[in-house]
Amino acid sequence: MKSIAVNGEGGQVKGRLVGSGIAAALLVALGGSLAGCGNMDDSEDVTTVTGELLTYDATKVGCPNSGYVAIKSVHNYHCRPDTNSWMTCYSTTLTQEGYYRIVDNGDGTIAIRARDGANLSWQNYLAATNGGGSSIFHNGLNPTDYNTKFVSVPDGAGHYSFRTNYNGYYVTAENGGGTVMNANRVSIGPWEKFTVECF
Repeated sequence: MKSIAVNGEGGQVKGRLVGSGIAAALLVALGGSLAGCGNMDDSEDVTTVTGELLTYDATKVGCPNSGYVAIKSVHNYHCRPDTNSWMTCYSTTLTQEGYYRIVDNGDGTIAIRARDGANLSWQNYLAATNGGGSSIFHNGLNPTDYNTKFVSVPDGAGHYSFRTNYNGYYVTAENGGGTVMNANRVSIGPWEKFTVECF
């Protein structure tokens, strides 16, 4: 099965075909019901600063056949960027900015593309400040920058943890959610385990 690659010519999706029922459900969930709520189009090329074309592929987070994913903390709070670009997990309701695209960097790492919390456009990637050790923002400009590269770590029981590639800190939702997310843990506990939903 092919990964999904996207080109800039009208947002044409290349690769695997999905059934009409799945496509219709995706359009309703992500497009039709959200009309007028910001730029829902994430069809621009995924490229590095050197012009290398990457692909959307959520295989490393357990969703090999999905275009979009949602991420939830241990207390089932959806993680999303707020209007100041801070990453938080605080709502049990999945909103538009809670959907992500996973970019396979081709080196064992992923980048997590998200909508901006203020205008909902697909602008940036989740970034660990200074490559890890403090807060998580939605402001990474390039999927292969050192602060946007994460390693997905499955626990075999349906949860995923995300480790910064630069210095090995794990992403945490403090207290299971409710505050700003950080990448400052050296080991995996309940707050560092996330559930990924496939769409």
